[in-house]
This record gives sequence, structure tokens and C-alpha cells, in this order.
Amino acid sequence: MKGIAVALDVVYNHLGPEGNYLQDYGPYFTDRYKTPWNEAINLDGPYSDDVRLFFIENALYWIREFHMDALRLDAVHAVFDFSALPFLKELKEAVRDLSSRLGREVHVIAESDLNDTRLVRSPKQGGFALDAQWSDDFHHALHALLTNEREGYYRNFGQIQHLAKAFREGFVYTG
Repeated sequence: MKGIAVALDVVYNHLGPEGNYLQDYGPYFTDRYKTPWNEAINLDGPYSDDVRLFFIENALYWIREFHMDALRLDAVHAVFDFSALPFLKELKEAVRDLSSRLGREVHVIAESDLNDTRLVRSPKQGGFALDAQWSDDFHHALHALLTNEREGYYRNFGQIQHLAKAFREGFVYTG
């Protein structure tokens, strides 16, 4: 009998401004990009190799030490990286390698509001080969339909057609 799968929501797109002292220890942030939360993580600028390694090792730590079966990457649309080897792809490769060594499947799931299939496409198709993509459109369509909430994220949702399209096509808003 198989056990219950355990997933962890990890945030590699920003760190809170209060109580965060990483900037005192290295070039973890960049002012080249901004997120809705604060400065962006330095994933493609000068001295970013060690920053990338820090976050990749963090992901592997959760898998190795706490036996996580999946990592859900929060708001990857705010992970800014225009390097030759994108951080998300490098992270997935590291998780795949560890998963193989451990002899068990570990999944990497991206949450993005861009509805970008590149996240789950194979590298041959120009993608990052993540295992799945959290569908904000599905979540928002269902939430708005059930609660009648129409503020913020939910303002463009609330009709049964939105939910039907999310089921049929994966996304409500495409193109």
C-alpha cells in the first residue's frame, strides 16, 4: 500500500522585506527586476551562481530530509532569469537527478499567472519539463463561481463557461 504524497509550497521568487537579512550575506537580490513583493532574487546577474545553488540546495534539502514528494513553486512568473540555463530548468534537472538516486518520484509543479505551457513542455520543445502547472484560471473560475467573489484576481471570472473552458483547455485566458 502506498503512503500519502506530501507536497510543499516553496517560494523562490521573493523574500519578505521584514526580518530578511540575506542581503547582508551575499548578492541574493537584484534591482534589475521588481516583484510585487520587493526586490527580485538575483538568478541571472553577477554572482548569481551561488544564489541559484542556494535555492536549488534548499529544494533538494526538503526532498532529502523531509521526504517531500512534490514541490509547488509559487508564482514563477516573478522568477526573473534570462540566462542560458534558466533557473527553473536547472532546478527541475537537480530534482530529477535526486529523485533517480532516491529511487522515488518527486514532482515539480509551477504556479504561474502567465498560462505559459513552456513550463511543462520538454526541453526539445523549448520548455523546462516541469511535471505540472497549477492552474490559476481553474482555481479562480471555480472560486468565483462558488463564492460570487469578483474582486482582485476574480474580477474576470464567475461564469460557468469559464470553468468549462478551464476543464476543456487548461486555461480560461489564452493568447
